[in-house]
Amino acid sequence: MAMIFTPKGLRQAQAKLLQGNVLNKNGSAVSRIELTDEKEPSLTAVIGKRSITLYSKATRGKRIQLGKLGESDMDDRKWVSKMREQAFQNRIAIKNAKRENRAILSNSTLVTPGELPLTDYLDEYYYKGIFNSRKTKPQKNSKSQKAMRSHFGSFMHKKLVEVTLQDFDHWKENYGKPVIDSFAGTLTKPGVKDVTKERYFKPLDAVFNFAVRCGHIPRNPFLDQEGNKPTFIDDKEDAGRPLTREELERLKVILESRHIRDRVFCLMSLATGARPCELMGISLNDIDFSRKRILLRAAFTKTKKTRYLQISDKTADMLRDYIEVENVDSILYNSERWLFRNYRKGPNYGQRMKEFRRPWNSIKSAAMIDNRLYDLRHTFAKEIYTQKKDIVITSRALGHSSIKTTENYLSTIGVNLTEEILNLDSLLY
Repeated sequence: MAMIFTPKGLRQAQAKLLQGNVLNKNGSAVSRIELTDEKEPSLTAVIGKRSITLYSKATRGKRIQLGKLGESDMDDRKWVSKMREQAFQNRIAIKNAKRENRAILSNSTLVTPGELPLTDYLDEYYYKGIFNSRKTKPQKNSKSQKAMRSHFGSFMHKKLVEVTLQDFDHWKENYGKPVIDSFAGTLTKPGVKDVTKERYFKPLDAVFNFAVRCGHIPRNPFLDQEGNKPTFIDDKEDAGRPLTREELERLKVILESRHIRDRVFCLMSLATGARPCELMGISLNDIDFSRKRILLRAAFTKTKKTRYLQISDKTADMLRDYIEVENVDSILYNSERWLFRNYRKGPNYGQRMKEFRRPWNSIKSAAMIDNRLYDLRHTFAKEIYTQKKDIVITSRALGHSSIKTTENYLSTIGVNLTEEILNLDSLLY
């Protein structure tokens, strides 16, 4: 039998065993159960009436005992994850030993995992290893490798041990440069921003961190001598910039002449601080006008947790007018009952978001601003903190999972929390 090992699932299986609900082929109750982990096939659990023991498979049909559930001081969920990682390490060690034996028998040179080209390493080690993670799905492997080939073509055929920090610096400097027509002197292709380069770099960095964790390479080549990761953005304000008062007034004037759906979408982001993906997931059934709040379902939130947006009377009146004018409540034109109808039914978030980004590009050009659509959320964050001076209220309004996230968020958009605290000295002196 196979299942994804969790402390709750293993104890439920033990409870069934104690109740006598697990029968063998003859119809009699069994005294123990042996299960295999779906995420790591080499990890097995022997469930008895008194204990739950995890084992890792070894050579020649033998197995190594890793420990018993509940005997460690560590949290049970973390302990199971650690045992899964240990079983994976044992499986890799056995695989390397077999490869070494075959190389010795065939009198050929031994190729260690660190000497493999990055392309081969991804297929043989990395994607098999990260399948143990709950966040990773097997069908994403091909897309991830295709994207990595596109962004890091010069890295893919290099051996892991040959990749250096100089290679990364060269890539960072030359990748995604803007293309300018030398004859006309006009920009034909915009360059790739540092924020985008950082997003491209994270999967590659994860590969080398995995190789270090498995002992395939001694050190991540992208770390400097002090062990710091490379920086992409020198000025943190480039990562997100709230709108100034003058820019906000110009934006409101331009929005008055735009399509009502695009106008309400932008104003909702300003009034509630909701992310674009959260606004796209609002259904008419999620709006409670009596309590003046909107339900954000977990499927559309970044933290994958359900939360509520509180709206003001003006925002509620704006939504009522929008629903009536746009005929949003009509089943004929909007069978899925989305608040913001999307005519581009793409398979992923990026394609669906194009329908809102294109009007925004036109709006920001007319308003003479150079902000992203996401900066409307930054504007809301700075405004609510300026008014309330309470980071807890700001954190709840933004839907952050921790106060630390809000502190980093506010420092990124130019709010100096240290100065805000020092300004309170006037209350004491």
